[in-house]
Amino acid sequence: KEIAANLINLHTQHQSQTLMNDENHISYLDSFTSIDDDLAAYKELYDIACEKEKDIAKLKKSEQEKARATEMLKFQIEDIKQVSPKDGEEEELTELASKIRNAEAISKHVRLITRALYKNDKGMSASDMMEKASEAIDSLSDILPEASEYSSQLEDMRLKLEDIADTVNRKCSVDVENPTAQLDRIETRLDSIDKLKRKYGSTIKEILDFKVNAELQLKNIETADEQIEDIKNELKGIYSKLKVAAENITEKSRTAADVLEKKIMNELSALEMEKVQFKIDITRLQSYSPIGIDSVTFLVSTNPGEPLLPLSKIASGGELSRMMLALKCALADKERTPTLIFDEIDTGISGKTSHKIGLKLRSCSETCQVLCVTHSPQIAAVAYEHMLVSKHETNDGRTESGVRVLLPDERVTEISRIIGGEKITEKTIIAAKEMLEAASK
Repeated sequence: KEIAANLINLHTQHQSQTLMNDENHISYLDSFTSIDDDLAAYKELYDIACEKEKDIAKLKKSEQEKARATEMLKFQIEDIKQVSPKDGEEEELTELASKIRNAEAISKHVRLITRALYKNDKGMSASDMMEKASEAIDSLSDILPEASEYSSQLEDMRLKLEDIADTVNRKCSVDVENPTAQLDRIETRLDSIDKLKRKYGSTIKEILDFKVNAELQLKNIETADEQIEDIKNELKGIYSKLKVAAENITEKSRTAADVLEKKIMNELSALEMEKVQFKIDITRLQSYSPIGIDSVTFLVSTNPGEPLLPLSKIASGGELSRMMLALKCALADKERTPTLIFDEIDTGISGKTSHKIGLKLRSCSETCQVLCVTHSPQIAAVAYEHMLVSKHETNDGRTESGVRVLLPDERVTEISRIIGGEKITEKTIIAAKEMLEAASK
């Protein structure tokens, strides 16, 4: 769909109705003016200005609302400060509580490990036995060349055993004078942390992040007036640039509007509307919009002596179709679309004017491919090629549409049928041939 939009410009009966909405007129003028880069630069400034205005609106809360928010934030910050949790504290406290609860069993295991590996009042520990073995190996150095190496290895192992025993003793030691009171303090602390978690986050890190964010919000509220002034000063510079960008677009649009008016008038003249007056009215909006500061309205006078009025108020269906065709032809060079498709552009138009439209479509086809879906014999006759769209029922009961290029004789038959309906007569055939012969000259 996105690719096709750059290859094909499709005009349907309903598209003419877009001309009836004045808000669409600016897009036609912009496409003729070729100001995409200017509009992009303007839009960037406009978006920044809108964001700044939103920031001011957020800061300009009612005094009552600001007071409520301030009170709530101060309470939350103080609530967290009262506990002052530290990252990793919960894990440490939970581990210490587990040690205290299981102090007797832990102490039993620690004593066993210490006696077995390092110190044993009632016998020899593994460390003592390794020391003895090392001394014995040293005594065999005369007959055992590797004695020194073995002795050194045993010494390393003995030191490792002592290190293991010391580490276990240090990490598993529960050096608490009053285990019950200490456990109560730990559980009270964990309960306080758990209450904070229920209100401000599932982890201590989230609680601390909540506090930092609350302090930032409180600072923003307390310094709102200063921030608003700073943003307003920024906006002055932005609006100054925005004004220059908007006036640049306006200037280019007014210049382009003069050219487009003349082109559309020439196109309308070729479509049997030579008495119609057409003008592009550009007025200044009260405020900036996403596409500039201009309002564009197509004004038309369809009869001599009548005042120029908005197109939406006076154009008939036939006039609207021709105006859209004139606009498409005037914009054809700018749009640079390789294929134009018109669906029943002749709606509400008489035979003579249909012929003029056919000639205009043929003229357009010199610079791009033009396809026209029509029931008008005058338009069909001037085409370089004539294709017939038809429907037929398949063997499985479904309906299929088909299209094929007509041969010269078939064109005569088809145009005759359009002129006279299903009943083709000698007169309709003669009229069809005359149309085709006239178009070929």
